[in-house]
Amino acid sequence: MAAAPRPSPNAGSARGRPAARDRGAPSEPKPVRLVSARAGASWHDEAACRHRDPELFFPIGTSGPAMLQVEEAREVCRGCPVKEPCLQ
Repeated sequence: MAAAPRPSPNAGSARGRPAARDRGAPSEPKPVRLVSARAGASWHDEAACRHRDPELFFPIGTSGPAMLQVEEAREVCRGCPVKEPCLQ
């Protein structure tokens, strides 16, 4: 009678350890990524400024018309649903 084949000592993983699911260890949490409901979309796709002229957010100067431009840019950001990841 032939003996049953024995499992390889490296069967659990490439390094010879059992896989995490076999050890009963909790899996590591995955980083949270803000994404759109559309597949492959990122927070950029949900930004309130996505259709605005980028120059609005880079005023030239610190007085007069530039201050009006800064206020307009801030107003866009105030209502943005993805302000937090954008400003990081």
